[in-house]
Amino acid sequence: MIKYSKDILIYQATGKLELYKDEEINQIKELAQKTSKDRLVELIYKLSELGNDIKWSTQKTIMFQAGIIKLCNTTITNNTQPEEKPIQQAPKVVVNPTPAQVPQTKPAKNTTTKKYSNNADEYWPQIIKDLKQNGKIVLYTNLMGTKAKEINDMTVGIEFPNGMTPFGKTVLEKQENIREISNLVSMACGKEMQIKYLAPQQTKHTMTQEENLQNFANQSDIPFNIIDE
Repeated sequence: MIKYSKDILIYQATGKLELYKDEEINQIKELAQKTSKDRLVELIYKLSELGNDIKWSTQKTIMFQAGIIKLCNTTITNNTQPEEKPIQQAPKVVVNPTPAQVPQTKPAKNTTTKKYSNNADEYWPQIIKDLKQNGKIVLYTNLMGTKAKEINDMTVGIEFPNGMTPFGKTVLEKQENIREISNLVSMACGKEMQIKYLAPQQTKHTMTQEENLQNFANQSDIPFNIIDE
């Protein structure tokens, strides 16, 4: 895909290409006429960046599909039609109305931002779900199965019961991803919050009756042996 985009750019600049059949040349010519030089350069850059991300991803197919969908959406938004100039009309004579004639304007509707529950057990699963719906597939994949809890008034801890993979650690510790998650958590809490990744807690070893007796014997300098019957 990168090479094909590059060849379209070369044809756009030189008007010729090698190693292509006439039918393929006609297709490239048509694409070169419909696509701007800046758009082709952007596609080459974005596809190269996507290729590098896929190399380090454990979800290569998902990464590829999400990247192509993102590029397609960008293509649609960039191919906007030129604005039509409004038809000039003769100036209108404005007569100042009396106070009784002034219409009462209705207050504008307040645009409310999306709100989450204040309970970490409720808003954290919703945040993970929203990451998936917003196309943040890599973040969604690496945060699946995690839990959130408030450590203090300024920090929310994210627990990883199964630990964090090296790739997940690399992704989640990027500043732009930390900022993304912190913004969603701050929206849920209604105030500025920071996030902290928490390692799984080590399970505490429960002393058996034999171990307790052995420790007591050792401390008291008493010979103690356990004989299996």
